[in-house]
Amino acid sequence: MAEIFLKLKATSHSDPDRDREGCYKRGMIVTVQQDGFDWGRLSISFYPAACIIKIPGLAVEKIEDLTSPQMEDDSGISQIDPYRRRQWILNIDDIPNGLKQTVKDTGEITVTVSKVRNYIKRIRDNAQYVGMD
Repeated sequence: MAEIFLKLKATSHSDPDRDREGCYKRGMIVTVQQDGFDWGRLSISFYPAACIIKIPGLAVEKIEDLTSPQMEDDSGISQIDPYRRRQWILNIDDIPNGLKQTVKDTGEITVTVSKVRNYIKRIRDNAQYVGMD
């Protein structure tokens, strides 16, 4: 099982470049860990600004690239430095209300790959993530 630490609230910076390059935004995946990872104080100290998504049967190796920065601008031109903190985002607002309520109540959810796959999109062009297939 893979476990995802996901931002529920955006952080920001007054400088627009630093904001885009360095701040986690709502739906960005901070880290991906193996099943049973001891989130300890991390999960407690960040909730309700972040949550944990547990996905049984999914190997971490299949989704590690969800934590990769976006290395091209929004038109697809390669950059030397990261253009954005992450290239993928989980569209939290689009997930079913029952899952949102569970996250709100507990700070974590356990879902299947099929329940989460359609909500992960590339930020620059809204392409669907296919790494879980």
